[in-house]
Amino acid sequence: LVENDAHEILVKDCRSGKKNITQTTPPNGVTAPPKVAMSTDPEELPLTIDLDSLSEEQIRRYTFVDVREDAERTIKPCRELAHEHFPLSRFQPADGFSADPGKQYIFFCAKGQRSLMLAEYLREQGLNNVCSLDGGIDAIKAHFKGQ
Repeated sequence: LVENDAHEILVKDCRSGKKNITQTTPPNGVTAPPKVAMSTDPEELPLTIDLDSLSEEQIRRYTFVDVREDAERTIKPCRELAHEHFPLSRFQPADGFSADPGKQYIFFCAKGQRSLMLAEYLREQGLNNVCSLDGGIDAIKAHFKGQ
C-alpha cells in the first residue's frame, strides 16, 4: 500500500499480484489529473509477469522487447529467447511505441524496474497489450538455466 504525490494509493493483491490504483481525496481541494483505470479482466495482460508462471507455448506467443542500453546488452546478452530491442533512452513520449494490437509485448531490462516504468506509462496512454517481466534479464537467465 503506497500513496504517491498524485494522491493515489497503489494496492497490490498478495495472492494474485494484481495492482490497482485508487484515487484519494487530495488536501486543500487540489485535484490530481485522472488516471486511466486498468481493467481487472483476467483475460487481459497483467502489468507484470513472472516468466516461471508461463508455459513454453505461452512464452512463444509473446513478443519480448529488451529496453536495456547497448552497453548492458554487450555485458549480459540475451540469447535465451527471441526478442526485439527498443532502448529506453531512445523512447520519446511524442513518438510512443508502435505496438501491433494483435500482439502482446513483454518488456524487460536488467532487474524489471525500467521496463515496469515504460509498461505503466504506455498503459496510461491506452496500450493494454504491454507488460513488464518481473526480475528482468536475470529472471530470463534463471528460467532457461540448464536448457
